[in-house]
Amino acid sequence: SMLAIALILYICRMVSRSRPTFKLSWDDYLITIAVGFVITNYSITIYSTSLGYGRHIEFLEPADAPLYIKLTWANQIIWSWGVMFIKLSVAAMLLRIQRDILWRVGMGACIVYLIVSAIVTMALQMTECTPIEYYWNKTTIQGTCRTREDVFRAVLATSIALILSDVVFALLPLTFIFSLRRPLRDKLVLTFLMGLGLLCTAIGTRKLFYAKEFQRVNEKDTSWSSVEMRVWAYAESYVGIMAACIPCLRAMFESGLKKIGI
Repeated sequence: SMLAIALILYICRMVSRSRPTFKLSWDDYLITIAVGFVITNYSITIYSTSLGYGRHIEFLEPADAPLYIKLTWANQIIWSWGVMFIKLSVAAMLLRIQRDILWRVGMGACIVYLIVSAIVTMALQMTECTPIEYYWNKTTIQGTCRTREDVFRAVLATSIALILSDVVFALLPLTFIFSLRRPLRDKLVLTFLMGLGLLCTAIGTRKLFYAKEFQRVNEKDTSWSSVEMRVWAYAESYVGIMAACIPCLRAMFESGLKKIGI
C-alpha cells in the first residue's frame, strides 16, 4: 500500500511538471531512476517470497536457498542505490529553487557525500565474503566472511550516514524559506512540505533497532529474522519518494481546490 501511494504521488508529480508546459528538470529524472530501483527491489522481493523468504530456514527447499540468498544480496545493493537517487532528487530540487553560490557549493558537497556513501555501501556489501560467491554458496565453495559484529558495524555506519542526510535536507530549506517575500501561511506550508524528509529519519532510526536484533539472532535463520528490518528499509524508500514528490504538487493541489470553489 505504501508503494502504491508513492507511485501515485510520483505520477502526479510528473503530470504536474509536464502540463500545461513541459518543465521536467534533473530532480524529476533522478526520482524516475529511483522509482525504477524501488520497483525492481519490490519485484525481486516478491520472487524471493516464492522461494521461501519470510519462512523459517528449515521450511525452505535446499535447492532454492542459494538463489534466495543471491537475490537478497543483490536486493541490498539495489535498495542502497534507490535511496541514494531519492536523496539526489531532493538535492537537485533544492538546487533548482535556490541558486546562491554558497548554497550551490553546499549542495554540491551533499551530492558528493551521497554518491560516496552509496559507493562505500556497495563496496562493503561486495567484500563481505571472499570470494563473493561464498555469500550464497557455502556448501561447494571455500571462503571466508566478516563476522556478524563487523557486518552490524557497517550497517550502523551506513544507516547513520543516510539519517544525517535526511536531517540536513529537511532542515536546510529553513535557511531561505523564511526570507522569501511570501505570506506567513505559504512559508509554514513550504516548511512542512520540505520537512517531510524527517519521516525518513524516524523510519531509518527505527530500522536500526531491528538491525541490532537481527545481529543477535541465529545466522542460519535469516529468511525469517530479516523480515522486520527489510519492511522498515522499504518503508524508508517509499516515504522518501513521497517526501520528494509532495512539495512538487502544491500547484496541482491549489488548482484542485479552486475548481471545487475553495
